[in-house]
Amino acid sequence: MIFRRAAAVLYLAIVPLTLAGCGDSEFKEGFDRGFDRSWKESFVKSCIKGAGPRVEAKMAADLCACMGDYMSARLTRAELANPVSERSEKIGEEATDACVAKLVPQTPG
Repeated sequence: MIFRRAAAVLYLAIVPLTLAGCGDSEFKEGFDRGFDRSWKESFVKSCIKGAGPRVEAKMAADLCACMGDYMSARLTRAELANPVSERSEKIGEEATDACVAKLVPQTPG
């Protein structure tokens, strides 16, 4: 799936921080916000790159942002950081279907 590469990089960056076990709630809140922002940015960039020239740039950006929002609302940070589970794959497929249905004009047929 598209987001595996980006998530693996984030996972490797996050592991040392989580092992530190800092109990400070401000640190945790800041870390969570930073993770969420970094994950989304990384996912969207990788997703757009994965779409390649076969998808118009604005459409790819909109679809990828939609998918990132969908997945981050349904998966834990651990699942986002290491998306090789069956659940992560299922949510990724759901995100694709939901965002395509929402953003891609459907032709009657």
